[in-house]
Amino acid sequence: MLLILSHVFGTPNAVIDWIDSRGIPFHRINPYSDDIVLHEIQLTNDKIDIELELKNYGIRTKLSDYSGVWIWHGHLKFANCDSKRLNDQEDPLLDMIEQSMLRHHETLIDYVAEFPFALNLNIIGNYKQQNVNKLIVLLKARNLGIAIPGTYILADKTRIGDLLLKEELITKPYHEINSIEYNKTRYTNYTSTVTAETLSVADHEIFPTLVQKKIQKLFEVRSFFLNGKFYSMAIFSQASDKTLSDFRNYDQESPNRTIPFQLPSELEEKLKQLFKELGLNSGSLDLIYTVDDEYVFLEINPVGQFSMVSYPCNYYLEKLIMETLTNGRCK
Repeated sequence: MLLILSHVFGTPNAVIDWIDSRGIPFHRINPYSDDIVLHEIQLTNDKIDIELELKNYGIRTKLSDYSGVWIWHGHLKFANCDSKRLNDQEDPLLDMIEQSMLRHHETLIDYVAEFPFALNLNIIGNYKQQNVNKLIVLLKARNLGIAIPGTYILADKTRIGDLLLKEELITKPYHEINSIEYNKTRYTNYTSTVTAETLSVADHEIFPTLVQKKIQKLFEVRSFFLNGKFYSMAIFSQASDKTLSDFRNYDQESPNRTIPFQLPSELEEKLKQLFKELGLNSGSLDLIYTVDDEYVFLEINPVGQFSMVSYPCNYYLEKLIMETLTNGRCK
């Protein structure tokens, strides 16, 4: 029996198709709903386990009943952990109790995350590390000898202007990419080039902003990491003005050419160490191959899309995920 924590659309569906085609029993739960609740954690010298209620299946089960767990998104939450139910009025004492409960809940989340490993289940993902700190990842990559773009966090547009006089710059979010819909228009913060024109309309003092040296690329690499192996794809995004700065700004009329690709073994070993230091056993990563024949690391997404690599390159990653959950190669 497999347990899959994912939303009900997109990438996970292809994995579900493989699991279903092999007749493997599974429970799929949307962790952003109230469909799954933890009721009891048992830790004794003889046994460890977690009791789960799967409301959409109408059952109570235990984590040890599963042989594999895939954490694509979300996390398990404990019953009665909604601290806000206490404070329906402005009371300083209840505010302090609420904050204490929230800190206790965070401790529970960290605790529960260790149980699939302690039970020796076949596990893909880590719900403590679904949103890694991109700046810390850059620091760790740099310390492992992996080339990164020259990166600055600045809150003064004059300083950005000084840098812009010396080299081309890009800016991008250092948290997650957000989409905002307003007046029937969707705004998304992709990677974009910094120009004197866009800088001129900014206030003198700005919110701390990431700027990086713009890398002149021959192509980009998107790679999916699973079972200690990288499944990589070269993306010739420089061929389109639309995707020149960010291939995720897809050119639907003239899609980028993509081909299977093999990263150098020395670089792969460093990247494996980076995943290990981050506590990740799977995830997507992005690199640039420059006009100077150098690989430059951009970022890791622990729950990055992999179908865009799987289908064009015939890697059958969805099948490999199914096999990993059932055969136990990913720990």
